[in-house]
Amino acid sequence: MNFEGFTLDQLLELNHLICRRIDELREKETLQALVRLHVGMKVTFEARDGIKVGLVTKINRKSVIVLGKDDDGRKQYKVSPELLTPLKEVK
Repeated sequence: MNFEGFTLDQLLELNHLICRRIDELREKETLQALVRLHVGMKVTFEARDGIKVGLVTKINRKSVIVLGKDDDGRKQYKVSPELLTPLKEVK
């Protein structure tokens, strides 16, 4: 795309529209991820120190609290819902 002919005001308006659309898409993605989760569900996610397995203990509007374990014992993680993968129960 060529933006050479745009004025500063036009570019600022375009930026506003693009940012609003990005926010809408991210919110939709978050809501879709939240729908597949429930308290008590086992999930996996990638933390700074590797892949973790944990239990969903609380679901907020934009984040999920997951209780996991690390070398020191139990640890709570605050994770974006789109980063969580539900674990399938093996019977």
